[in-house]
Amino acid sequence: MLQTIQRAGNQQIPLIGFYGKTPALDKLCHAIAPDTTQYQYRQLENQTGFTAHSIFDSERINELNLKLKRKRPAPIICAWGVSDDLNPLIDRCISQIGNLHLTGLLKDGNKYYHPLPSLQRAKEEWIKRMLLKLNGD
Repeated sequence: MLQTIQRAGNQQIPLIGFYGKTPALDKLCHAIAPDTTQYQYRQLENQTGFTAHSIFDSERINELNLKLKRKRPAPIICAWGVSDDLNPLIDRCISQIGNLHLTGLLKDGNKYYHPLPSLQRAKEEWIKRMLLKLNGD
C-alpha cells in the first residue's frame, strides 16, 4: 500500500508499507482463516489466481506510477516490515519500483522497519528516527 507523509516545506513523500489491505480483502482473509497468520494473501492468491490486490501487481503499473509521482529529490520511504513472510510482496515491490531513490529504517538486506509496531513508544521512536533520517541529521 502507498501513502504519503508531509515533510517540512509541504513536500509529500511516498511511504511504502504492507499494512493496509482493502476492507473487502481483509474480510475475505479473515473469513478464510480467522485465527491464523496475518499473511493470508498467499492462500487468497492460490485459491483465486487474483494478485491485483497489490498495487505492485503488473496489471496496476499505471496506478503505481501515478502514486509514485513526487518532487525530486524526495525519496520513497520503505516501511514494509521485517518478517520473512513478506519476501514475496517485497520482491514484487522491488521489481516494480527498481532503483528509485529509496530510504527507510533498514534492518538488513531489503527489510525495513514498519512504522506501526505494537507499542506506542516504538511508533514514536520510528517517527523520530525517520524524521532525523529525512532531515539529514
